[in-house]
Amino acid sequence: MDLNKSREFFDPSKVKVPCHIIGCGSIGSNVAELLARQGVEEFILWDMDIVETHNIVNQLYTEKHVGMKKTEALLGILSEINPAIKHKATIKDKYTDEILEGYVFMCVDNVEVRKQIVEVNYNNLNIEAVFDFRTTLLEGQHYAVKWTNTKYKRSLLNSLNFTHEEAKANAPVSACGFELSVAPVVKGTAILGIINFMNYINNDELAHVVVFEPFSYAMLKM
Repeated sequence: MDLNKSREFFDPSKVKVPCHIIGCGSIGSNVAELLARQGVEEFILWDMDIVETHNIVNQLYTEKHVGMKKTEALLGILSEINPAIKHKATIKDKYTDEILEGYVFMCVDNVEVRKQIVEVNYNNLNIEAVFDFRTTLLEGQHYAVKWTNTKYKRSLLNSLNFTHEEAKANAPVSACGFELSVAPVVKGTAILGIINFMNYINNDELAHVVVFEPFSYAMLKM
C-alpha cells in the first residue's frame, strides 16, 4: 500500500498489536476503513449479523453486500484498500468473554456487551487502550482509556451504568420502528475516534471524552 501521503505524519509500523473492531455496523465499519487507509493491517473483526438493505445509509456497505455477513463484507472492502489485510485479519462472531490484546474499538450497539468487555478485561494488561463509540440521531460520544490508567478505566465502566433496554427506550425511531441514524453523525464520530487513536500512537496522548453534535456545530473534549 502506497502511504506516501500520510506516512510522515502517521507510521502504521508503530501499531504493533492487533486492532479489535467489536461490532462491524455503522461505527465499526467506518472505524475499520479509516484505520486501513492509515496502513493498519492486523484486524480482528467481530460481528454475527448480515448486511441488510437499511444498513447502507449509514454503514460502509453497498447493495452488493446485502445478505453477506458483515465481517466478510468488511474484510472484502478493507482488502480492496490494502490487499495485505486479507492475509492478516481474523473474523469472529459474537463476543463471549474472550481475553483480548492490543487495541479495542468498542463499536457494538449493545451497552451490555460493552460493559461485559470492560469487566472481563478490567485487569488484563495485554490491552493497550480501549476506544468506545456511541451515537444517537444528533450526537456522537467517544470515550478512550489507556488500559493502565485505573481512574479512567473505572470512569468508562461507570459511564456504562445503564441497560440496553434503557438505551433503546431513549432512541428516536421511525414510524416503521427503525432506530434513526444519519451518516454525518456516524462518520464524524468515527473520525474523531481515529484522530484520538493516531494522537495516541504519535504522542501517547488521549482525549478521554469527546461529545460531538455536528448539526449544531458543537464539540466538547475532556
